[in-house]
Amino acid sequence: MVFQAMEYFWARQAAETAARQAVEAARVLGANDRDGTLRGDTVLQQLGSPLERASVSVATQNGAVVATVTGQPHQLIPGVALGVTATAQGPLEQFRPPPP
Repeated sequence: MVFQAMEYFWARQAAETAARQAVEAARVLGANDRDGTLRGDTVLQQLGSPLERASVSVATQNGAVVATVTGQPHQLIPGVALGVTATAQGPLEQFRPPPP
């Protein structure tokens, strides 16, 4: 049970990291939701794919970027299926000319 808990917390931390990185990539001036999704997927791969059936979704709404990462930690104990969801958000970068 201890090892299953470790898998869960590792997967949760990885999902949070991927969501934050996805927001940072998508909120940059000139970027789009796809850039964020690609960054989130890349982070999960770099971390060693800690989530099974991982999904990264990024959406821009009301001047903010919201990223959600979902998946499941690796199942070590039969019948124990845990889910992980992490969400991050941040404002879109905007160019504002200096005041006259």
